Amino acid sequence: MALDTTTKQEWLDTFRGATLVLEPVFGNPKVNHMFSRNFDLIGRNAFFISVRGRILLGEDQVTLAEQHIYGRMDEIMKALERKIEAAKAIMLDAEITVMASYNKPTKHNATIISPMQTRYIQILQKADELLKYMSTLVLHGVIAEREHSKRELEIKHHMRVLPSAVRKVTIGLRTHLQSKTEGEKLKTGKVTTEAGSSVEAANDASDTSSIAVAGAEPAPEALTPVAVAA
Repeated sequence: MALDTTTKQEWLDTFRGATLVLEPVFGNPKVNHMFSRNFDLIGRNAFFISVRGRILLGEDQVTLAEQHIYGRMDEIMKALERKIEAAKAIMLDAEITVMASYNKPTKHNATIISPMQTRYIQILQKADELLKYMSTLVLHGVIAEREHSKRELEIKHHMRVLPSAVRKVTIGLRTHLQSKTEGEKLKTGKVTTEAGSSVEAANDASDTSSIAVAGAEPAPEALTPVAVAA
């Protein structure tokens, strides 16, 4: 779910770290939709993973999470680049020299707080480029519309992988943090209970000792009648 403009601005107003502002331009409506839906959420989730996660969960767990995400990014970029090269080869064989274009490309204002967002923009740019090649091929009649629709779905899947991976990692870290917090609370409660039990046991022992001492005290000496001189 995308952040609304007010929520996005309020969050950025409270952010005190460094930011980078870029203005990416995308032509395909699907790419523009993906940017609007996912870009800011990736930033917030990435901030939790890389900054708060390190403080709350430690370096090792966060590093593994980051490696997983960046590994997925590399896979997506390589897949998109391979498909772009394949589309170029088809265009060359078909002797196509005129590219399709979009009537109204959209320029976005992208406030970056994490390098994951920068990489996401790069993925979207590659996806936008590939979609343009696919549109060129279908409009020239080189590929069928059915094939074009199939390729669009594949590219859409590529654009969804990163937001999904970041979201899943964030949920996993939050769940782990919650379990860790609850475990510490239970441990603290157990220590407190044991301490309380020790105090109660000490008090009981003290009471028992007092009763035993009281029972051991000698009874008052019986009055011995004094003989009366006759």
